[in-house]
Amino acid sequence: MAGRTNTERYDQALAYIKTNVSADLAQLIEARSGGSKDKVGAALSLAWHGFKNTGTKTQHMALRGLLMCQNVMFDPKKYEHPVGSKNATNYFGKNCRNTIEFFKTKGEDEICKAILSYARLPDITLKRFAQAARDLTNMGGDFNLCSVVREQNTNWGGTTNCYGAVKVWLFKSGLCSLQWMLDEGDKLNAYSCNQVIGNGDIVAERDINNIPEGMIFNIHDSVDPAICHWGVCLGAGKAAASNTTAGGMSGTGPVFVNFDPPGNTAYGLFTLQSSIDVCKAVYNSHAVVLRVTNPLASRAYY
Repeated sequence: MAGRTNTERYDQALAYIKTNVSADLAQLIEARSGGSKDKVGAALSLAWHGFKNTGTKTQHMALRGLLMCQNVMFDPKKYEHPVGSKNATNYFGKNCRNTIEFFKTKGEDEICKAILSYARLPDITLKRFAQAARDLTNMGGDFNLCSVVREQNTNWGGTTNCYGAVKVWLFKSGLCSLQWMLDEGDKLNAYSCNQVIGNGDIVAERDINNIPEGMIFNIHDSVDPAICHWGVCLGAGKAAASNTTAGGMSGTGPVFVNFDPPGNTAYGLFTLQSSIDVCKAVYNSHAVVLRVTNPLASRAYY
């Protein structure tokens, strides 16, 4: 019996995603592929990878769906040297070997979770966003494009800056897709955060304990907004962040961030007021503005 044509692989993989994972994601893939059914379909073949006696037909179709996401959503030229590989063809094109080998013996449900990484999830709450920050306490480990899923709590590539942590939480909670985290999220810096994440509303320090969990905070210098620190509020005056300055010298003596053990500068939960006090000590103007932004308010994180 003749094998599938490239167009058939494309149509069947797209139909699988639409029916079993996300109709919105299938629509996005169709739009981004620009009618390149033959080219994309060629990248979905599992031939010569030993699948004759491995997995099930639906597991194979799920894996083709994941390969479709990978090849449509990312530009191989941009990811010429992905983490863990010196050869882009291990991730893209006809020889997505790393992805195929990693998921070869995984169940269909696990592959579908990886496919969902390419979609923004519906009905995310502030509580879920805050929980992502609580769950993810280790930003270390090698990030692996071929196997990433939202459920993982490590292997985020050693993210150390505060913006990096925010974008990982956006992804892990479901508020943004994998491609947004890697492409648009990569543009986050001290000068762009207000435009990308949101400028937010000013909150008086006396109202810190009333900030709802899940709101993104931004402590910035009163004169220069590019001198700033970003993280997530956890309610009752608590917060979480990465790359938090641990201490400084104020006009009345040393001040320190009050971390919850085993929190530290790299990552930690702490009292928001103590971080504000340290920022006042180390920022140029020795005065700060506290802003909070609702991450649910933006649809730009797709």
